[in-house]
Amino acid sequence: LGVLYNKQGLDSAEWFLRKSLEYPAPRSEKVNAYRALSDFYIEKHALDLALENIETGISINLWDSKNYDDYIITEASLRNAVDPDEALSAIITKALILIDQYEQTNDKSFIGEALSNLQSADTLVNLIQQESSEELSRLFWRRRASEVYSRAILCAEILKKNECAFYFSEKIKALLLTENILNKTKKE
Repeated sequence: LGVLYNKQGLDSAEWFLRKSLEYPAPRSEKVNAYRALSDFYIEKHALDLALENIETGISINLWDSKNYDDYIITEASLRNAVDPDEALSAIITKALILIDQYEQTNDKSFIGEALSNLQSADTLVNLIQQESSEELSRLFWRRRASEVYSRAILCAEILKKNECAFYFSEKIKALLLTENILNKTKKE
């Protein structure tokens, strides 16, 4: 109900989403509830609350904990994610919230943290693509990767990290080249 009410823009969505967290549920359901709460606060332009909830969701997804501050996203934690797709979406959402906070405050620390999260998202995309065997799934992940890389280039340019921006621009070029080759192969 919380998700549906949120799509309708109703404030009661928050109550239902908070209420859902009181019930025993698998970790994946808690992750989804925190993600939905974050989406609710993004719509209300309460970025601090959105960030707090998305971080809680990430920590439950990766570490089975609500104490996000004590953890650094590593390749091992990404491999152990309850829901890798949700982890990737949450990390991207967190980066977007941080970019929005930068735009409001002009504090570059938000961009630095966003870039760090996008680098973690890049690692997760690589892991998922290695494990993915179906071509449609690989295409989906290439599109998600393109989103990560374009945001990372923006962050790197703001921080004047030219090597990092170059790295991500080369990754986008490689994705486009791969996609073009696959499309030509299908046509032939």
